[in-house]
Amino acid sequence: MATTVISYIVFDNTSRSPLGQVKMAGVTSESYGVPNRRVLGFYALVYVTGGKGYFRDENGFSCELQPGDALLLFPEIGHSYGPLKNEVWDETWVVFEGEVFDLWRQGGLFKPEQPLHHLEPVEHWHKRITSAVWTQPKSGASFALERVCRFQQLLADIFLQEHQLEDEKTAWFSQATALLETSVDTSPHFADLAARLDMSYESFRKRFTKEAGMSPGQYFIQQRMKRACELLVAQKVTIKEVSLELGFFDEFHFSKQFKKVMGMTPKEFCRLFR
Repeated sequence: MATTVISYIVFDNTSRSPLGQVKMAGVTSESYGVPNRRVLGFYALVYVTGGKGYFRDENGFSCELQPGDALLLFPEIGHSYGPLKNEVWDETWVVFEGEVFDLWRQGGLFKPEQPLHHLEPVEHWHKRITSAVWTQPKSGASFALERVCRFQQLLADIFLQEHQLEDEKTAWFSQATALLETSVDTSPHFADLAARLDMSYESFRKRFTKEAGMSPGQYFIQQRMKRACELLVAQKVTIKEVSLELGFFDEFHFSKQFKKVMGMTPKEFCRLFR
């Protein structure tokens, strides 16, 4: 059976700043994790640097873990985690508490329902975590405050990276909607649009529908009718002129689709809003 090896980098239960405290931190190799339910009286950050494992908590959250995954554990929430069978488990961990971290939680930056985060590259974030809590062998409130401030900066960087990644994940959707909204006067080729976004048409259709709550075709029609309403009200052009400007075959086809979307004919719309 493998032997758990723990290398402490910080162990300080005495020095406390007015904001809070980084109580303890370490690097654990070949760990058994926490196979039985555990409830902490403080916060903990656990960063997986090797092996695959599992995590579950009493809120019903469960997931598999891999290198690069980070768990943010909360006080009074029971949990367990550890390696899968035949896996070697390595982790870097930090224990912390205090008023400033409670404020992070109250402000929604710490969310008990979202304990899992992912940070890559692993070596980079392992060094970031250890350097954030590493101090020379000194004690006192000033050094404790310095450590708390560095650790807060680490947490801020973690959340900023996650938001940046989330923005990148949805950038394609912003580009897709912009292209559809600027092509309301033509009939778009969705396969070509998907190719511009480096996706297959099927993947694009599914992802767009999930993000927008409607298919790309439905979204395009909606934007087309929105533009029709703007033209009819603001510019007071004729229905025939609007149908031609928006690329319809004739006024009849335009009126038919307008009524289907808006629930009234273009003539009825003009009587109401002109």
